[in-house]
Amino acid sequence: MNREGAAAPCDPLTWDERLESGVLAIDLQHRVLFQLLQRVGEADGDDPSTRLAEVLSQLRAYADYHFRYEEDWMRRHAVDGQEHAWHEHLHAGFADSLADMATRLQQGQLSVTELGQFLRRWLIGHIVEQDLPLLRQAQRRQAWQA
Repeated sequence: MNREGAAAPCDPLTWDERLESGVLAIDLQHRVLFQLLQRVGEADGDDPSTRLAEVLSQLRAYADYHFRYEEDWMRRHAVDGQEHAWHEHLHAGFADSLADMATRLQQGQLSVTELGQFLRRWLIGHIVEQDLPLLRQAQRRQAWQA
């Protein structure tokens, strides 16, 4: 990671405590997404299209599970309705992007590098810029009400 907290394209992707929200289940799920992202980089070599297709399929399924969990957590912990709706919109956009990339992969128009860079940018950016502020806001609100 660079000083601004974002991963540079050539940096190895590693989990960092700056990405932790304090919501254990969500942090663990984010770590699984990181592990799937690391597998994208390992898809280079023999038959990368097949390996990428497998990882992309797993990533799509797990992201769907994670998004449903996270959205439900936010709903239960009274994250502002407008912010929650925007967050769901961002999740839907990511799911659409993954579906588009799966199609491009089938057509031979997606490289390991392109997929890896997109996922890295989106995942780290989303956690840092979207998830952490909302999760911490809900935690503070909950502590204040206790």
